[in-house]
Amino acid sequence: MDIDAGDALFTAVNQNFRTVGTYLSSTDQNGKVTNLLADLGLSSMQIDDNDRGFTYKREGPLDMRMNPEDDDATTETAHDLLKR
Repeated sequence: MDIDAGDALFTAVNQNFRTVGTYLSSTDQNGKVTNLLADLGLSSMQIDDNDRGFTYKREGPLDMRMNPEDDDATTETAHDLLKR
């Protein structure tokens, strides 16, 4: 199969799965995607890292966000929810 240099075999997108439809529309990819790999799980590395805020075994922040780097002001941590 010949593939043009402009055709991407793989495109990594780091965003919430619920926005996949919007992303595909905005990039003119609706109906063109043949495969989708989505990480929807929780790993032991996340649970074992005190700074991620998932563990109850050791001291750490009560964060529990899947992407702690998310700077979106509307993204609440578990601590924020409990303070209400």
